Amino acid sequence: MTPQALLSIVIAICISQSSSQSLSGRNLRITTIHAPPLVVVNSNISQSRYGDRYEGILIDIISKIARQANFTFDIHVVNDNQYGFESSPGQWNGMIGEVINNVADIAAAPLTIASRRAGVISFSQPIMDAGIRILYKKPTTSMYNQSLLILLSPFTTGLWFMILASFVVASLIFFAIGKLSPYEELQDNPHVGDDIPLTTTLINAFVYTISSFMHQERAGVPRSTSGRIMSIFWWIFTTLVFTTFAANFTAFLLVRPPDIRTIPFMSFDELSKQTDVKYGTLAKGYTNYYFSKSKRPLEQRLWKKMSSDATLMAKSVSEGVARVRNENYAFIMEGPTAEFLSGQYPCDTMVVGEPLDDRAYGFACGQNSDVCTLLNPYILKLKQNSYLSNRRRKWMKNYQCSYGGKNEIKIRGSPVVDVFGISGIRLETQLSFNRFSAALFILLAGVVLSLIVLGGEIFYVSKFGLPQK
Repeated sequence: MTPQALLSIVIAICISQSSSQSLSGRNLRITTIHAPPLVVVNSNISQSRYGDRYEGILIDIISKIARQANFTFDIHVVNDNQYGFESSPGQWNGMIGEVINNVADIAAAPLTIASRRAGVISFSQPIMDAGIRILYKKPTTSMYNQSLLILLSPFTTGLWFMILASFVVASLIFFAIGKLSPYEELQDNPHVGDDIPLTTTLINAFVYTISSFMHQERAGVPRSTSGRIMSIFWWIFTTLVFTTFAANFTAFLLVRPPDIRTIPFMSFDELSKQTDVKYGTLAKGYTNYYFSKSKRPLEQRLWKKMSSDATLMAKSVSEGVARVRNENYAFIMEGPTAEFLSGQYPCDTMVVGEPLDDRAYGFACGQNSDVCTLLNPYILKLKQNSYLSNRRRKWMKNYQCSYGGKNEIKIRGSPVVDVFGISGIRLETQLSFNRFSAALFILLAGVVLSLIVLGGEIFYVSKFGLPQK
């Protein structure tokens, strides 16, 4: 253990011993709200997990501190079921309002430590780190239930479009060479004989291109130097496509995750760029306030969409979750709550992407109160003893779904918005346009070089005529 860590523990213990005299024998009033897994309010005690009306991460923590500091507490649910926002200048409602008006000594709930709130109340030391996450309905269609999707899995959708476009471009180049190059009419190649010229028609050019792509023999071959150059580069390109596809498809089958489901976005950035899925956040809460005041481009794009329609905002967390289940709607909410709810029955929701914002929860107390200051040493001590992280693991693993909570979608690779604006999942074994661009540049070099040679052929024949057979 480092000297700094040892010193922090000694200081926390010393302060806690002195502060326990101040908290000892006191009865604290705590206001809270139903926000699993941090606070679980059981209307029916017989249905609770541990036989208590109030349970959860924060209840475990405050109960532990109460035993150490020798104080008691009474808990009640906030009357208006609000976390607290400034309803009018200087007037706050919800739990923050109860703390300001001395109705409660502590607000124990997933309250984000924020400068705006710190101007009217005081916060304890951070209890839990929490970011903003996306709660979305789990799709019912799986990639592995669709054989075509498995076959196409080695490449992203955008790359498949580029390969198709390359095939069309190569065919048009072969057709142009067949029509414009005077050397395509010569019968001086003993391997060609009297066959119909390769690119007499556009269909003939397409047939040659696809036969080369499939590595099948064909009687006709380009007779001009420009056509043969184009053929060489096209064969190199098709060889790279086939070898890369075979290697990636093999790797995909070997390291594939147990289930990959088709979803329309994989990150906040993709959510902001798509238009099919509506999204919103809690109408009155810090997450809403954060988006409205943020100067970052991503948050501004998200806020512009959400604020354009008031119906996109949810009045409560339960309403937001219900909309996720019943509508084509994504609910942007506090990370720990989203992770917990996604593991609860009926097991039809999931958490998408990485956390957007670094934030933390803390107990809230009155500005003139000494309660949070006296709680801080105990919080630091519990953090040093890993009690806080153990409580989080205990409650976050309280999943009711058979998959053990493995419903959090983080990309095994990275999110991708491929060419043509096509977005989707790119796994570790998948190739996107950017990663396969070298092969496409090789083909492009072949196109440019063959056209230059074609121009030289036309110029030479126009000046000196065709060579004699």
